[in-house]
Amino acid sequence: MWNYRIIKDKDVYGLYEVMYNNDGEICAHGEKPEIIGESPEDLLDTLQLMLTDTKKHFSYFYPPEVNFGW
Repeated sequence: MWNYRIIKDKDVYGLYEVMYNNDGEICAHGEKPEIIGESPEDLLDTLQLMLTDTKKHFSYFYPPEVNFGW
């Protein structure tokens, strides 16, 4: 199993892919974060911006009649 978790490294927060063993314990994480920020809130703001921008430009790739339930 895997998911993403915020991990602080020195003075920077990063969003890392984290892997778990069969007991549900963290056994590894990605070497480099997917995104970085000065705080967890900064990461959440960046993710929200990314999602908003993706949704805004999504129709460029898919016709309007495709409904993904957003």
